[in-house]
Amino acid sequence: MRVEARHPKNWLSQYVDHVWRCTGFAEEDPDIRGWLLPEPGFNLVFNLGAIHRVWTGPTPEEHRTSWVAGERTRPVAIAIDGPTAYVGVRFHAGAAAAFLGAGAAELTDRTFDLDLLWGEFAEVTRQRLYEAPDMDAVSRVMFDSLEQRFDNHCAPPATLGAMLAALRRAAPGASIRDEAADLGVSHSTLLRQFDHWVGTRPKMMHRLLRFERVLLAESCASRPRWSDIALDTGYYDQAHLVHDFRAFARMSPAAYRNALCPLPASVLVDTENVARTAQRFKRGAVLAPS
Repeated sequence: MRVEARHPKNWLSQYVDHVWRCTGFAEEDPDIRGWLLPEPGFNLVFNLGAIHRVWTGPTPEEHRTSWVAGERTRPVAIAIDGPTAYVGVRFHAGAAAAFLGAGAAELTDRTFDLDLLWGEFAEVTRQRLYEAPDMDAVSRVMFDSLEQRFDNHCAPPATLGAMLAALRRAAPGASIRDEAADLGVSHSTLLRQFDHWVGTRPKMMHRLLRFERVLLAESCASRPRWSDIALDTGYYDQAHLVHDFRAFARMSPAAYRNALCPLPASVLVDTENVARTAQRFKRGAVLAPS
């Protein structure tokens, strides 16, 4: 599996973490699926390869062209049969609505075909990506398409960005109501903003941001000490971390670590943020019975 990524260098960086491309080959085993774990922010995906199947229930959804994955609060199973070729966009939390023209709450824990939101423009973009010869060309096409789809009237308010920043540094048990008051907005207004632009309530986003830090810390440790990771990433203690880990990954941290398959050496990453993209595909190597 080969993963490449590019960060926007203009105003898009306020909304987009990075554009990524994943290529390789996967052979589907009917008894094995990969798992994608929750993470803050929407993903927009263009499929240039084999059929992509997603299990959010007992039966899979098939995606052949392009789709948007809303904020995830639970893991989803995936399977791919044949050559893998994806191009995707990882949005910052709360930023995707400005490009999709839909409220985030409608997409939470769901995957929608992109043509339902973008119409013919979704397939036009996918064809341009298919013809792009390399990652630099892919990023130019994707950034150009995003600039065309941006609607300033749907952009999140500044108070939402300030609240998300506050949640990233908030201690366990922090009062969301107090944080809102510090920003000069009412608690009810803040909840409405999160429902529309983020797709989760502030407390859930606080947990997702903290869990993301755990996965990054684990990926950087040859022998992770979970008690130290818990304290470094904002948990009360290791038991608190384990509780969230079981909620988001459906397994303990130790079981998760033992189930991981290493990434091939061909995976390319260039910054810590892009490393999260590679880690997402590493999570896809966590194998579990169907």
